[in-house]
Amino acid sequence: MGLLSQGSPLSWEETKRHADHVRRHGILQFLHIYHAVKDRHKDVLKWGDEVTNL
Repeated sequence: MGLLSQGSPLSWEETKRHADHVRRHGILQFLHIYHAVKDRHKDVLKWGDEVTNL
């Protein structure tokens, strides 16, 4: 993901229509990352690790 230099934010009504999709895929992303790193020892997840190539 990069800097968004064009575009505009969604209205509240448009945002609410996408909330379930964002919520579901956020959970799936977390589970994927968790399973990829669950056996690591003496390592912690830090901010931004969710966008790195594990």
